[in-house]
Amino acid sequence: MAEFIALDRVAAMQDCPVNDVGSSLGFTKSGATRVVNRLEKKGYANRIRSSEDARVCCVEITDAGKQVLLSADSRYKKQFDELVSRMPHHSASDVASMITAMGESLKS
Repeated sequence: MAEFIALDRVAAMQDCPVNDVGSSLGFTKSGATRVVNRLEKKGYANRIRSSEDARVCCVEITDAGKQVLLSADSRYKKQFDELVSRMPHHSASDVASMITAMGESLKS
């Protein structure tokens, strides 16, 4: 789960510092480095130097990493749609709107 959250964070930011990966997980820098190492080993992310400050080590998502996120998004959207389809029609759109709003507030 930590790797997925880290990958999502890296995908959302350009020049994503390793420290930001750690912050999003509640990990120390060394903990974040271990997660980034695992993502690199799997081919989902690469380390790069910041375009703003070459002293800062950043992480960027690879095409394989983007594919992992798209696949997970598709899978969970399908499961969500199946769940919502079992609810009364008048509440399905309300549930979807509420969960989307909750997700957006968590991202900010």
